[in-house]
Parts: sequence; C-alpha cells; structure tokens
Amino acid sequence: MMYKVEFWHTKPIYRKGDLEDTTEYTTIQFSKRKDAKSFIESKLRGLPDVRRDYHTGNTPSHCVGFTNKKWVNENSGETCYECLRFKLTRI
Repeated sequence: MMYKVEFWHTKPIYRKGDLEDTTEYTTIQFSKRKDAKSFIESKLRGLPDVRRDYHTGNTPSHCVGFTNKKWVNENSGETCYECLRFKLTRI
C-alpha cells in the first residue's frame, strides 16, 4: 500500500517589482501512512494556526497551517495569507 502527500505552499513573491502570491505544488509518495503523517506534522510544527482532518481508509485527509504572514497583492488588491496545505491519499 502506498500513500501520496500533495503539498501546496502559498507564499509572497516579487514579479517585475510588484508583490504578488505564488503557490508551489509538490507530490511525495510514502510506503507507510505513519511516515506520510510524520512528514506532514513536521511541516506543521510551530505554526500558530493549524487545522487537521485525518481520516483512515480511502477518504483523503486534509491539513492546513497558517503562518500569520499576510500581504496585499499589488496587482489585484486582495489580501493574501501564507499557508501550507496538505492532502494525504492512499494509492
């Protein structure tokens, strides 16, 4: 049985001198659920606002962590928040 962790990191970036947001996407596979869960928890450790929703079986698990860092996107004017999002699924 293999487990897949999808990881999104929304963070600020400067493009052509303007402060914007970008989202990095990463996929990692683990052979054990315990290893996948410990990877997620190591990334969420120390964050001030964390939400966990773990499930067993075929139901995907979701976790979100916020860093309390926010900025205004200079092109759209919307307020953005830095966050880490995880989705753990069995494959």
